Amino acid sequence: NTSSLSVTQIAATLQDPSRLAGLHFFNPVPLMRIVEVVPGAATRPEIPALLTELVEGCGHRAVTVADTPGFLVNHAGRGLVTEALALLEESVAEPAEIDRIARDVLGLRMGPFELMDLTGLDVTAA
Repeated sequence: NTSSLSVTQIAATLQDPSRLAGLHFFNPVPLMRIVEVVPGAATRPEIPALLTELVEGCGHRAVTVADTPGFLVNHAGRGLVTEALALLEESVAEPAEIDRIARDVLGLRMGPFELMDLTGLDVTAA
């Protein structure tokens, strides 16, 4: 999973680390319009703007975020997944009900269990 990789560490292996930044798309790409633009510590200042233009030219919305584990979306989403698993463990609700609440009340495209099914538990745990 891209968000578990450090752009800065990858860039450090390059001859010119200032030319590298990350783009993090979400599955399914045709439905998920947000793309995280992730500059590394050495990325030239103009690179994120160029990548934003590229991403938006493809019909997506770019958000520039820090090079941190999980970037922004997956870092924030860990809390939702953790709480969804706690609700299941405490027998508060079944996965389908938790997913429905996430979609209908929180406005998410898919619930936490649907997302874990789509991406796989290996990605969720990374």
